Amino acid sequence: MIGGTVTGMIVIGTYISLVDYDPQDTVRLGLTALPNAAADAAGGLPISDAGGLDFDNLETLIERTLGMNQENFYIDNTVFASGNMTSCRIRIYSVAGSVGSASDVIATYNMTAGYSGDEMTTYKMVKA
Repeated sequence: MIGGTVTGMIVIGTYISLVDYDPQDTVRLGLTALPNAAADAAGGLPISDAGGLDFDNLETLIERTLGMNQENFYIDNTVFASGNMTSCRIRIYSVAGSVGSASDVIATYNMTAGYSGDEMTTYKMVKA
């Protein structure tokens, strides 16, 4: 408490609350380790809901990336010309035991390739 007297005046004591946060910062209370933006907004903390950051779809995107690295990966419907594969269907699976079946397919892709003689000149992979 601050208080006391001064010649010819009266000093009225007051309490000053000392805290380790900024009560005037309405977003993060001065806690600088947190971003100064609302959760799920641009620059904010990601949260799992149907918000703008699409955080909920992250698991599917990771599974698709792993599949394209040939984990739980299956090629069928192959077409060959002069001994070269010119097209096929590629499917990636979430469960290893389902590879080659119609169950647990994460994504399906169609591959096409073009050749000049025995040399591949084009290669395209399109999500079906």
